[in-house]
Amino acid sequence: MAEPQGHSSSALPNEYKVILIGAVGVGKTSLLMRYVHNEFQETPNKFVSEEKKTITINGKEIVLYLWDTAGLERYQSITQRFYSDASAIMIVYDITDAESYNEATKNWFMEATTYSNPNIDVPIMLVGNKIDLDEDRVIPLRNAKDFCNKHNLLTPIECSAKVDRGKVVSKAFEELGRQILIRNLKPKGHAVHVTRTTSSCGNCQLL
Repeated sequence: MAEPQGHSSSALPNEYKVILIGAVGVGKTSLLMRYVHNEFQETPNKFVSEEKKTITINGKEIVLYLWDTAGLERYQSITQRFYSDASAIMIVYDITDAESYNEATKNWFMEATTYSNPNIDVPIMLVGNKIDLDEDRVIPLRNAKDFCNKHNLLTPIECSAKVDRGKVVSKAFEELGRQILIRNLKPKGHAVHVTRTTSSCGNCQLL
């Protein structure tokens, strides 16, 4: 099965690639569809490979190209090309599924740090989805916070693609956009060196 291809190399200077990674069934496509189209399907009828959304951060208009793994995680077909020109990475897990969290903080985190562009400070956000099923929670938020503090990642966020109270899904993506601008990342993988910063979205774990 072929890997999704990146968007045109003729991208404008305000265009940035954001990738969503994580285990099968954690809700990556649902998060993307909620953010871009404000809709939710109990069982998505397709794997989304790419969507785009134009947003304004601190008065600056930017375009986020949002890439889902399009089901390729089923076949372990994600390669370095998928990560190499990413300006931001969202690692998604299911708060009711311990294995998805273990995969997020081990396999997916290792791939993100190994294959992303080593010459730029790519913001990485850990996102716990399905908080509408909080009664079935097996992963405390504290676990995610401790992991992110240990590895100097953005403040973790919990949300629900299904019941997006408080527009937390949008806040998560917009925080990644904000971090791209704070770190002064140049689009399409042009190398710059910047200092790591922490997220200001500390309360975004709430519905």
